[in-house]
Amino acid sequence: MKKIGFVLIALFVIASVAGAEGMWRDGTYEAQGNAFDHGWKNSVRIVVENGYITDAHFDAIPEEGDKMKYLSSVQGDYGMAANSDAQAAWYVQADTAAAKLLEMQDPGKILKTSGEVDAISGVSVTIAPHFELAQKALSGKRR
Repeated sequence: MKKIGFVLIALFVIASVAGAEGMWRDGTYEAQGNAFDHGWKNSVRIVVENGYITDAHFDAIPEEGDKMKYLSSVQGDYGMAANSDAQAAWYVQADTAAAKLLEMQDPGKILKTSGEVDAISGVSVTIAPHFELAQKALSGKRR
């Protein structure tokens, strides 16, 4: 009889976890910076499914031209890594930072009140503004 009770409790816990929903309302949310800085205006897009952030994309809009920073970096036109001591290409670092957001599920857990972020392994670019935009995009979207 104890085994049946244990099995029922275990099934209840598994069902609860499987049906659990995260802290955000489902949807696709975007935000962009107010001004251009060094020719770029930062932007973010966040996708939430079942209350969880399932995708985050950090990018920047060009002040001149039509190619977003992420694509420019992928195609080798944004030569940050080649022309500096950067750890990796901009898009690789942006993806690493976005992965941190997926892991933590809340930009407020990453962004300090000082406007900085704790070090993220593999990210040497200034990424705090993207986390600020992530907070802006998710503002008012808590369940």
